[in-house]
Amino acid sequence: MEVSDESVSALACNLPQSQVTTLKLCMSRLSDTGVETLAQALKTSRVECLDLHESQMGDVGTSSLAEGLIGSRVTFLDLDSNSISEDGVIKALSNESCITSMFEP
Repeated sequence: MEVSDESVSALACNLPQSQVTTLKLCMSRLSDTGVETLAQALKTSRVECLDLHESQMGDVGTSSLAEGLIGSRVTFLDLDSNSISEDGVIKALSNESCITSMFEP
């Protein structure tokens, strides 16, 4: 299922005020723009568990996500079965976030 940039934008607008701590967007075919929008919202949200496996994310989306994780509450990240290179995974893990568990491709 493809998640449109508009639906991610609507989610991102409401995420900071919500009580959501687990967000599952697996198998969603997120665009790079959608990931960037989501990443910005993570900084002020309560999300601790983020499941993005099989979302067809690549290195560009991973880079945006890595920046969004800085200062976020996310401690669990599932990026399994995406099109992320080893460099993309290293970038995701090298930010200043407190990821304690991560599933990688």
